[in-house]
Amino acid sequence: MRFRHEITIDAARCIGCGRCIGDCPASNLAVEGKKVAPLTQACIMCAHCVAVCPTSAVSISGFDE
Repeated sequence: MRFRHEITIDAARCIGCGRCIGDCPASNLAVEGKKVAPLTQACIMCAHCVAVCPTSAVSISGFDE
């Protein structure tokens, strides 16, 4: 059984630094209007983006804090 997870980026916390974009092995993130956004929800769920975000703006459902 596969669980559906969702990538979310808190726009209020995102500073648009691009660290998550540079660290995403799936190339699934992009800057939109000076903030980062996922291109699709079809990522590999490695959580690199969560780990490198300096403001904790990125989260993936189904992972504990």
